[in-house]
Amino acid sequence: MRGFRVLLWSTVLVAFGVAQAGGRSEPAKDAPYYQEGSQYTAVWEQARQSWRLVPAEGAPIVVSAQIGTGCASQPAPKGLWLVTRDAEGRPELLAPSSTALPAGHGGVLALKACGQAGPEEAAVTAPQALIDWLVQSAGAVMVK
Repeated sequence: MRGFRVLLWSTVLVAFGVAQAGGRSEPAKDAPYYQEGSQYTAVWEQARQSWRLVPAEGAPIVVSAQIGTGCASQPAPKGLWLVTRDAEGRPELLAPSSTALPAGHGGVLALKACGQAGPEEAAVTAPQALIDWLVQSAGAVMVK
C-alpha cells in the first residue's frame, strides 16, 4: 500500500509540474534573447508607432507618434537593430546577423525626421529630438 501512495503522489506532482510548465512561454533554444537596458536602450513598437526610451538613469520615457503627422513609418523586420551612421554621417539602423530579414532586405533602415522620408525609402521616421537621443544615448533598438 505504501508503494502505491508513493507512486500516486509522484504522478500527481509530475502532472502538476507539467501543467505549470505548460503555462510559461520561453524563447526557443536557438532564438536570441535580449534584455532591456543591457543589450538595447530603446524599443520601437510599430503597431502603436510608439517608442520607449530606456536611459541609463531614471525612468523609461514613452514617445508616441501621431498618425497623420508624417511620423508613421513603414513596417520593418522585428528584432534588434544597431544605431549607426552611414558613409555621409546620417543616422541609420543596421541589422546584426541575429535579426531575421525578409529576402532582398538590405539590413539597413535610415533614421529620418518626421515628414522627411519618401514612400519608397526603407526608413524609420521619428521626431528629430528622438533621433538625436538615439544617436547619442542608444547602442541598439528593439523593433517589435
